Amino acid sequence: MKKVSIIITCYNKAKFIKECLDSALNQTYPDIEIVVYNDASKDDSAKIIQKYADENDNIIFINALKNRGVSYARNKAVEICTGEYIFPLDGDDYIDLTYIEKAVMEFERDNSLNVVSANSYSVRDNGIFEHKSIMTESYAYHGSFAVSALMRKSDFYRAGGYKEYMTENAEDAEFWLSCIELGFKFKIIDEYLLYVRRTSDNKDRRNLSRKFNHKKSDKCKLMMMKNHMELFRQDNQIVLDYIDVVQKFWKYKELYILFLAISIFEFCLIVSIHFVK
Repeated sequence: MKKVSIIITCYNKAKFIKECLDSALNQTYPDIEIVVYNDASKDDSAKIIQKYADENDNIIFINALKNRGVSYARNKAVEICTGEYIFPLDGDDYIDLTYIEKAVMEFERDNSLNVVSANSYSVRDNGIFEHKSIMTESYAYHGSFAVSALMRKSDFYRAGGYKEYMTENAEDAEFWLSCIELGFKFKIIDEYLLYVRRTSDNKDRRNLSRKFNHKKSDKCKLMMMKNHMELFRQDNQIVLDYIDVVQKFWKYKELYILFLAISIFEFCLIVSIHFVK
């Protein structure tokens, strides 16, 4: 039986991490290790995870003292894990207890597979909604594919892991595009086995949206498109137009801010000269 490493990344998920860990620990697939990377959380996440690690031999706990971001956290956890398969899982999400077993069975049926995922539920304040997974060659435009999917650790490294310079929630899209370029074969189980939390009381998501840097986000999108331009040939003009518009927007916005600063300085200088007279 091949070992599966569930990679859980956590930053300020104290309210949800128990449900996440319980769903990983209670999988019907028997040979599982759980690697939890706490990315310097400021809440009680570390205390909760440590208690689980003390009570369960198959949990490896990495308690980072410095926040390095989700890409670094996942990469480090994968480096440490010992499973042939890996399964990333965010610390506020959780999975059906049969997910890992069903995903491994797909690999056993078809050895040519590289990635196995499933449909997901979107857990929101006003209910739980079904969300179909979609993977296409134009993934960045038309895809909808969660980061939580089973794959071989060797394939993870073949795809280059997560790019740590891809911030603002772009790291998983960048990774899947790398997998597509390598010709990876994807399988989506037509069952709803993943629960993705998008509730307003998820403080980490709220803080993220407040601090969201649109300039960094646009730069990440531009970098992703340039890195994978071959995948967008059929929509090439759309891509080129997008790149042109975004680059001009930030160029002229910066010029506008500079002009405004100079104007304010000149106004203050004129006012000060007037009062001196």
